[in-house]
Amino acid sequence: MQYLFPILVGFLFNCSATQTPKPVAPSAQKSGPNVEDILDRAAAARLEGINQEDLKTVAMKGVIQMPQGMTAQFQALAKDGSKYNLSTEVAGMKVELISDGKDVYENNPMIGPRLLQGEELAYNLNEANFKRDINWRQNYTSYQLLGEESINGRSAYKILLTTKEGFEVTNFYDKENYQVLRADMVVKGEMGTIPTIMYFSNYENVNGLVMPKTTTTEVMSHKMVMQVQEVTVNGEIPDESFSIPAEMKQ
Repeated sequence: MQYLFPILVGFLFNCSATQTPKPVAPSAQKSGPNVEDILDRAAAARLEGINQEDLKTVAMKGVIQMPQGMTAQFQALAKDGSKYNLSTEVAGMKVELISDGKDVYENNPMIGPRLLQGEELAYNLNEANFKRDINWRQNYTSYQLLGEESINGRSAYKILLTTKEGFEVTNFYDKENYQVLRADMVVKGEMGTIPTIMYFSNYENVNGLVMPKTTTTEVMSHKMVMQVQEVTVNGEIPDESFSIPAEMKQ
């Protein structure tokens, strides 16, 4: 669920949250720790007391502290199969993004309702997969250990990951507990190509799912802090929550 935040970045900065795809390169292993072992340990660190097959839904509510003292409210519902319903409200404007697992619908007062297409659709469906890093072998076609770096005083493995759609993200995994401390990616929209850095902290175990409660995002010269205030894991979420208006599919 933490990777839904780039979509929020797209909402709040009025850009289409799609990463620039790059050709898939073969996996490379530099000398040092085995990259597959690191990713396996990171996947195991996401779950405590629950099997990934039993992880069905996640629901979150919280706030985002934005530049110039603005605050946004957000709610995210996610269900196995790349289904999600994401809404944000800032300055009296509400934006919705809904995926039924195949199509993605955006209702943005600034541009009107629309169905996402092409690269933008592929990106959003990829971000909706909240088991992506748990089932990393099924979702990443390339993974390369780039070295080690210090992130906020903690030693971390730096790994470049490429999805089967060709989207790249560089994750920094804590060398002790294998939690993701930072993720680097590129968001491209109406303002051009925007490097995005996300820092994850305050990890908590919520009914078996270990997730960060705080995400600090640096975009251009701006910083936003997302605080998750409520989380429900494996709660009942009706399929109607992921329904796209019928008129949009005609």
